[in-house]
Amino acid sequence: MNHENPQRRTVAATLLVVAGILFALFPLTRPFAPGGGADTLEQFGSIWWTVAHLVGAAAFLLTAFAFAELHIAPRVTAAIGVGSALTLLYFGSETFALHELTAVDGDTALELAELIRTGTAAMIAFGVGLLLVAVGVIVVLVSAVRRRWTPVLPAGITAAGFLLYIPQFFVSPTLRIAHGVLMLIGCALVAYELVKSDRAQDVDAADAPDYSARSTITGA
Repeated sequence: MNHENPQRRTVAATLLVVAGILFALFPLTRPFAPGGGADTLEQFGSIWWTVAHLVGAAAFLLTAFAFAELHIAPRVTAAIGVGSALTLLYFGSETFALHELTAVDGDTALELAELIRTGTAAMIAFGVGLLLVAVGVIVVLVSAVRRRWTPVLPAGITAAGFLLYIPQFFVSPTLRIAHGVLMLIGCALVAYELVKSDRAQDVDAADAPDYSARSTITGA
């Protein structure tokens, strides 16, 4: 007996669209130093610093929920969840610890910020987390393509966005914003295809003949 939720792809698509919007909003709302220079205490102290990083953290959380809702490769979707959790740990220090450094002397605060951001354990957790999310998302998208839930192009755009998530931290603010837009486009396209395939399945099921009513009279 098939106990699948027939609307799971639509639910996953909704979560994925919201995640894509948040991925785009993260670099758009995040304060950057003039000319794309090093981060400053003025940036850390801005309310938009906190808002932007909370938005970015929520994007990863919704990504994990969206791909889990597809019910493809449970171990892989679990890896996406673990990766998102590790990523959120780093986002937590960026969101709250750096914001509070404005209460510390300028030079000391910047030194502490560097230690918080580049600590060995923090960097390993962040890097491993992002890699787990990227690899997990790619595996799930490949499965979705094989099931004809989405074409290759939308899946490829989304996969590229997640693969580029680590490199985009080392480019200019303009390119980081462009990467956020890429994430939104990929997530939105995959979401559209998931909804379309879900509705197509509903139509096929409605048009299928009903064999449930069978005669109880049998031959000897």
